[in-house]
Amino acid sequence: MALIMGLRQCVLGLLMFVAFDHVCCAKLKARAFQPRMLGSLLREPWKSTQVSYGVQLPRPQLSPLSPSLAASSTQSKEELLGPVRELTWKFPEVPAEPEQPDINFELAQPRPSDSVAVQCWENGVHVEVKQDFFGTGQLLEPSQLSLGGCGVMDMDAAARVLIFHSALQECGSELVATEDELVYIFTIDYRPAALQSTPIVRSSGATIAVECHYPRRQNVSSNDLQPAWIPYVSTKVVEDALVFSLKVMTDEWMFERPSNVFFLGDVLNIQASVKQYNHVPLRIFVDNCVATAGPDVSSAPMYSFIENHGCLTDAKYTGSVSSFLPRVQDDKLQFQLEAFRFQQESSGAIYITCLVKATAASTSQIDEDHKSCSFRGNGWVSLDGNDQVCGCCDTSCGLRTDSVFPKVPGFQWEGKAQVGPLQVWENQRQAKNAHKAHKDSHPTGFIFSRNPRPVLRNEIARCVLRNVNKMSQVTLLDEVSQWNQETCQQELKTVLPKLVISFPDFYHKFISLVVLGIWEEHTNILQIITSRFLPHLSLSELEMGCFSTVLPKVVKVFGSLLGEISKQIGGLCSQNTELHVFLRNILKMMVQILESLSGCVRHVCSFEESFSFDAIRSLPTCILRVLKDTFQHCKDSEVMYSGRLSLVGDLLQGLFKEAYSLQKGLMELLDKINLEDTASEEEVSDISVKYQSLVEDRLHHTDIAFSLCEDLYTSVQNCLELAQQIQQAGLQEVVHCPEYKLFQKATKMCRFFANTLVHYTKEFKAFLAKSCHRFHQLYLQIHRFSPSVCAPSVPPALSEELRVAVLVPMDAMLTQLLSFRPFAESVLDPNHQCSTELCLPQCLLLVSVLGKLSSQPEEALQLWSDGSQFSEESPRWSVFEAVLQSFRRCMLERAVPVWLPGVMLRGQAQGRVSLHQHVCVHMCACVAVLPAQHFPSLEQSLLAAVLQADTQTAVLATDVWCFLARYGTAELCFHHVQLIAHLIRSCPGEGYQLFHLALLLRRLLFLMTPKHQVEFVERFLPAQEENLCVWRHALLRCLCAEARMRVEEEVLAGASVVLQEWQNSGYRMGHIPRLNRILGCVLMLMGGSNLQAECEVSSVKIISQLWSRMSSNQVQVHPPLQCTVKLLLSISAVLIKSVEPHVIIQAVSCLSGLNIQKCPDDLLLAALEFLASMGKVFISPDNQCQVLPRTSGMFNGLLTHPSWLILHHVLEAFGLFAEITNHEEVISQTLTSEEIKTKVLNFLSKTVSNQESEEARLERLKEWRRIIEKHCEQLECENNTPVHTPLTEEPCPKRARQETKVEEEYERYLQTAESALKALQTIVGPDHSPSPPQWVRIRLQVLQTLITQINTTTVEQP
Repeated sequence: MALIMGLRQCVLGLLMFVAFDHVCCAKLKARAFQPRMLGSLLREPWKSTQVSYGVQLPRPQLSPLSPSLAASSTQSKEELLGPVRELTWKFPEVPAEPEQPDINFELAQPRPSDSVAVQCWENGVHVEVKQDFFGTGQLLEPSQLSLGGCGVMDMDAAARVLIFHSALQECGSELVATEDELVYIFTIDYRPAALQSTPIVRSSGATIAVECHYPRRQNVSSNDLQPAWIPYVSTKVVEDALVFSLKVMTDEWMFERPSNVFFLGDVLNIQASVKQYNHVPLRIFVDNCVATAGPDVSSAPMYSFIENHGCLTDAKYTGSVSSFLPRVQDDKLQFQLEAFRFQQESSGAIYITCLVKATAASTSQIDEDHKSCSFRGNGWVSLDGNDQVCGCCDTSCGLRTDSVFPKVPGFQWEGKAQVGPLQVWENQRQAKNAHKAHKDSHPTGFIFSRNPRPVLRNEIARCVLRNVNKMSQVTLLDEVSQWNQETCQQELKTVLPKLVISFPDFYHKFISLVVLGIWEEHTNILQIITSRFLPHLSLSELEMGCFSTVLPKVVKVFGSLLGEISKQIGGLCSQNTELHVFLRNILKMMVQILESLSGCVRHVCSFEESFSFDAIRSLPTCILRVLKDTFQHCKDSEVMYSGRLSLVGDLLQGLFKEAYSLQKGLMELLDKINLEDTASEEEVSDISVKYQSLVEDRLHHTDIAFSLCEDLYTSVQNCLELAQQIQQAGLQEVVHCPEYKLFQKATKMCRFFANTLVHYTKEFKAFLAKSCHRFHQLYLQIHRFSPSVCAPSVPPALSEELRVAVLVPMDAMLTQLLSFRPFAESVLDPNHQCSTELCLPQCLLLVSVLGKLSSQPEEALQLWSDGSQFSEESPRWSVFEAVLQSFRRCMLERAVPVWLPGVMLRGQAQGRVSLHQHVCVHMCACVAVLPAQHFPSLEQSLLAAVLQADTQTAVLATDVWCFLARYGTAELCFHHVQLIAHLIRSCPGEGYQLFHLALLLRRLLFLMTPKHQVEFVERFLPAQEENLCVWRHALLRCLCAEARMRVEEEVLAGASVVLQEWQNSGYRMGHIPRLNRILGCVLMLMGGSNLQAECEVSSVKIISQLWSRMSSNQVQVHPPLQCTVKLLLSISAVLIKSVEPHVIIQAVSCLSGLNIQKCPDDLLLAALEFLASMGKVFISPDNQCQVLPRTSGMFNGLLTHPSWLILHHVLEAFGLFAEITNHEEVISQTLTSEEIKTKVLNFLSKTVSNQESEEARLERLKEWRRIIEKHCEQLECENNTPVHTPLTEEPCPKRARQETKVEEEYERYLQTAESALKALQTIVGPDHSPSPPQWVRIRLQVLQTLITQINTTTVEQP
C-alpha cells in the first residue's frame, strides 16, 4: 500500500508539472497577443515576446524527463531491488539574470522656467512672478521673494502669480545711460527659508536681473506714443445732429416693409436706429414706447408697452410673444410686437412713438437706466446678458416723472422717433370692405378728411384729385412701387407721362395735400420718377422726356413751400400741435425734394461719356435756384423762427445737409460738361457757376459764414445769461425749473448753429478765406468757460451741457480748417493781440492744433511747423513759437492757477493739472512724432523762449528741450550741451538770459552719457579761465565719477593759484572779479554729493584765507567785494561744521558790520543761508560772546525788513536755526518785541493774518500781471539796446580813471590796519573781562602818535 501511495503521488506530481507548463505557456501567449504584436507572433509563435517597456521575457524551458519515468508510469519491485543506475537528473541551477538591453536614457537637465513677466511703463515697472518659480510644482512663499528689497504688493491667488510694482527710481534700481538707451536695472531675489519644523530646504536661492530699456531716439514708452492724458474733447463723443428713427421691417430684417397693413396675429418687426454721421460708434437703447391712435403722443387712447427704461411689458401684461431680439449692430435695436387694435377705434390705425437714447459704444454700460429687457416665462431676461439690471422692471427703475417720456438727467443723446400710421385689421375681408367703402363714399373722386383738422388761416382744407385713365393715383403708385426694374423699363413709355402729368401744378393743391396729411403720395411720384424710371432713359432722352417738364414744377413747388412757411410761421408754438406738425411736414417735403434732385445728379454723372449742356439744360438751373433759396432760408432761420427754432432745428439741419450735398454733386456734374467750340456765350455763362468766384458772388458765402458765427455767439451768450440766472436764483432742483427748459432750448439752438457751421465749412472751405479771421475770433469767444478766470459763474452741470453742445462741434471744425492756409495765417499772426480774457482760449487752441498735427498731411504739418520763410509771405510764427508766446501771456492763469484735465495713468482716476503741465505734455507728444526736417524750427522756437525775460516760459521751453534731448540720440544731446555752453560763454554779464541758459545746461548735463560727459570736460576744461563761467552754473552731481573728479581737481587747483596770485599782488581790488569767478566754481563743488575729504580741506583753507581779508566797510561800498562775501557765505554755510571757530568769528564780525538795509538782496539771501547753518554748530563758551549776540542782533534787524519777500526768507531761516540750534538764548535775545514774536509765531503756526477774498486776490494778481509784464518788457528793451564799443580811429574825449600801483599799496596797508584795529576792539571792549593789561594802553598811545604823524605828513604834501 505504501508503494502504491508513493506511485500515486509521483504521478500526481508529474501531472501537476505538465499542467503548470501548459498554463504558463498560455499566460505568456495571452500577454503577448496584442494587436501591434499579432503579425510577429503568427510568424514566430515561440520566440520571446517583447512587452511595452522593452524587456525580453524568454519562454520557460522545462527540464527533460528521465527515461525511466518517460517509458513507464509504473515501477516493478525487481527493478527497485536491482543495482541502481546513475541518475541523469541534477538539481536545477539558479537561472542567470537576463541582461538588460541598451536603452536611450539622458539625465533630465533643468529646464528654464518661464516664471517671470515684466512690463515697462513710462514711469515704473510691473513684474509678475509665478509661485511655481522653478517649474517643479513647488509653490514659494511670497515673503521669500523681493524686488530689490521691496516686497510683494499683490497676489493673483487663482493664477498663482505674485505681483510687484515699482517706480523707475525705487526698489534698488540702477540707472545706466548708453548712447542709445536709458536702462533701469532691478533684481528679483529669492532667499529660501527652512521648511516648517525641519532644517531642510527644497530649492536654492536665485537672483534674476530685470531690465527696462528706454530708447533715446524712439518712443520712451512700451506702448504706442499717444498722450496719456485725456483732453477734454477726447472724453466727449464727437456730437453731430443725431437722427433717430423707427422702421417696420420685413421678416428677414433686410429692408423696410413697403406696406403698413397688418392683421391681428401678425408680428410687427420694429427696428430703432440712429444715423451716426461723424460720430464715434454709438449704442442705442429704447427707453419708453407708447402706441396711440393718432400722431399726438399725449392723446387717448394710449398703450405703453415699453417702460421703466427698457422693459418690454407687453408680454407680461397680455401673454404675447413680444420681445427684444439679439443685437446685430450697436446702432440698431430690433424688437417684435404682436399686432393689436384699440378697442374703441374702428379705423385700426396706430402710431408707435418711442424715446430712444444713444451712448458711446466704447464706454456704454448696461445698468438700470440703459437696458433692453424682455419677459419670458416667469421672469425678465436682458438682451445683453446681465439679467440683474431687469430686477427693477416690476417696480421702478431710475428716476421717473409725470410725463409720458421721463427725462433722464445728464444723458446727452436722446430723441423721439415715431412710425405710423400702421393699419391693423381683424381679417383680410375687413380690409377689403374698408377699401371698397372708401371708394363708394367718393364716387366723383373727392376725398374729405373723416375727422376734419382745425382750419388753417380760415380755409377749409380739401383736395381734388383727377382720375387718370380710370385708375386712382394711389392704385397706380402702389402698383408701380411693386414693379421690378425690368417691368419699369417695359412700361416706361406708358406710365412715365402719367406720373409727370400727376405731379401737382399749383402750390395750393400741394399745400392742401399737406394739410390733409396725404402729401407723401405726391412726394413718392417724384421719388419713383427719379429712382425707377430715370435709370432707363438715355442721355438724349433726359431733357425732353423728364427734366424739362418736371423740374420747373419742382422749382415752383419748392418756392411755394417756402412761401407757405413764411405765412404760417407767426403762429408756431409748442402748444399749437397742428401747426407744428404742418410746418414739419413741409420741411420734410423740402428735404425729400433735395434728395430726389441729388438722385438726378448721380444718374447723370454715372454716364461715362461726356455730354453737352443742352442734354441737361434744365437740371443745373433748377438746382441752382433751389440751392439759393435753401441757403437763404437757413441763413434767415434765427430771425424767421425766432425763439421757436428748437421745434424744427433737426429738420433745418437735415435740409442744410442735403443742400450742400446737392451742391457738391452739381460741381461734379458741371465738370463733366463738354463745351464745343461753337458754344454760345449764353451757354458759357450758364455753366460758369462752377468757378469759385461766380459761386461766391451768387451764394454770398462770406455773409452766410459771418451770420452763422454771429448767431452762434449770440446763442452762447444767451445760454450763459440763463445759466447765471439759474445760479443766482439758488434753485435746488434745476432740472424741473422753467428756466432750465429755456436753457435747454437755447442749448439746442447753439448745437444747431454749431453743427451747421461745421458742415458749412466742410463743404465750402475753398470760398471762406475771408472768413477765417472771424472763425478764429469765434473759437476764442465761445471758449470762455471754466477754468478761465474770466469765465462767468454758472452751475457746473449747465456749463458741461453747454460745453458738449458747442465745443465738441467746434473741435471738429478746427480739424477741417487745419490744412487751410488763411486760417493758419490768422492763428499764427505775430501781430495778433488778444485781450486778457482771450489769452487762455488762444493757448488752448494752439495746444489742440499740436495734438492734431500728427494726423495731418505733410503740407499741413509744414504750414504750421515752419512759419513764414519768405518776405512775400504773410508773417506767421511757427506753432511752437506761438504756443510759447501765448503761454507767456497767460500770466494770470498761471498765478491763480487754473486747472485743466490731466492724464489717465493705467486706468486711474483722471486728475487735474496746471496749465504748465498741460502745455508741456502736449508739446512733448508733438515732438515725439515730429519729422526730423522740422527740428530746426522747433529748436529755434525753444531757444527764443529760453532767451526771453519770462522765467516760467523759459522753464516750459527747458522742459520740452530736455524731452527732445532724451528722446533724440545721445549725439543730439551732446550737440545741444555744447551749443548752450558756447552761449553762456558769450553772455556779456549777469542777467535773465544767463540764468535761463544755466538752468538748461544743468538739466541737459544729466541726460548726457558718461562718455560724452568726459568729452565735454575735455572741451571745456575748468583750468581755462574762459570756461569758468560755464562750470560755475553746472551741477556736479549729475556728472559721472571720472568727470566729477577731473572737475574737482582742476577747480580747486585753479582756486589756489588765483588766491596765491591775489596775495602776491598785494590783495589788489582789480583781481576781485577773477577771484569771484573761481569762487563761483568752488561753490558749484559744494552742490555735489559725497564731497571728498581732500576737496573739503582745500575749500576750507581757501575760505579761511579769504575771510581774514574781508572788511565790512569795504564790502559796504564795493560791489565786487559784496559778490565775494556772498560766495563766501554760501560756501561757509555748506562747510560750517568744518570751519574753524576763529573763521566763524571773522565771518560773523564782517556780516554784523554791514548795514543790512542797504545790502543787495542776493547778499541778504546768502547771509540768511549762513545764519541758518549756524544752528548746526556749537560755539564754545570762549567764543560765544563774540558770536551769539551778533547773531541775535542780525536776526532781530532782518525781522524788521520792509520787503515782505525778504521777510519771508528771514522767517524761514530763523525757524530753521531755532529748530536745530543748541544756543536757545539766541532765540530769546532775538524776540525782543511783541511785534517780532507775533510774526514768528504766526509763521511757524501757519496762521493767515488777513484772509483775502477770491475777488480781491484776482484783482491783486491782475495788478501784479501788469507790473511783471512791464518789468519784462523793460528788461528786454535794455537787453536789446546796442552796446557802443569805443572806436579805434578816434580816442574817447574822457577816459576812465585808473588806479596806480602806489594807490593800491595804500589801500592794501590801510585795509590791513583797519582790520587789525577792529579785531583788537572786539577783545578790549567794556564788556570784556578781565580788562586788558597796562602795556596795551601804552602801545595804543604809540599807535595814536604814529597815526597823527602820518596824517600830518599827508596834509603837508601838495
